Amino acid sequence: MKTYTLIVSTGIFTLLIVSNLPAQTWCVPPTGSTGVNSYGSNSPVITNVTLNTINRTTAASLKELYVNTGQSTTLVAGQSYPFSMTYTMDLSICNVMSIRVWIDWNLNYSFSDAGETELTADGQSSLTYTGTITVPSSATLGTTRMRVGLKMDGCGHNPPDACVPSESFGWHGEIEDYSLVVTSATGILSTGNVSAVQVFNNSETKTVILEGINNNSDSRLTILNMLGREIITAKIPAGTNRFSFGLNDLSPGVYFCQIAGSGKVSYAGKLIVQ
Repeated sequence: MKTYTLIVSTGIFTLLIVSNLPAQTWCVPPTGSTGVNSYGSNSPVITNVTLNTINRTTAASLKELYVNTGQSTTLVAGQSYPFSMTYTMDLSICNVMSIRVWIDWNLNYSFSDAGETELTADGQSSLTYTGTITVPSSATLGTTRMRVGLKMDGCGHNPPDACVPSESFGWHGEIEDYSLVVTSATGILSTGNVSAVQVFNNSETKTVILEGINNNSDSRLTILNMLGREIITAKIPAGTNRFSFGLNDLSPGVYFCQIAGSGKVSYAGKLIVQ
């Protein structure tokens, strides 16, 4: 039997485990004939994405279509960072490409809010694109999602959309997802009233229950592994006092748990699974 222990500044608590609940997350781009697809060896792909400590290179022969890379980097609110992408093209079909970078700055699991299409570049043909990503000072602190897209520009294709709605030609190109950990200008997440949150224990069940959250605006629960990769995410609606979430039978190890909203973290601690 597994034991889940949460360590915070006020002591050690054992979590109540009741049942698995689905975690809210971002849309997953469809693949296939009307989604992100590859028509052969010349189908265009992303070969490198570089942002801060992210530097991911893949072979032109690898047709990933859509991939959540699991890679992450930490960015500071209010700061700017150079971004670059390299890619391939199929000049026999389309001689220009469209590039998009979407970032969910307010952690509401959507890329459609104002200011979240971070980079837009059409008519690209140099095989290398560079730009600058500026983290809004008002960005919600915590771990969010960056989506990078490459698609044929025109040539019968619709403009890029982060969630890839169905179209007759499909999305000829690729999409890659990355995690961004947004911190305050001091380099650490600001801390709210940690001691107000209580954790309850029952070793025979499978959901964590937290009480005393009392958030004034929508918040986000995140469970990260030690590599900074999101394992569990969930939205906590404004005005919530009692909230439960499933652990999905985590493997033994150390994880990080936080509740963030309105630019600050109201709860943070380590989750140890034995």
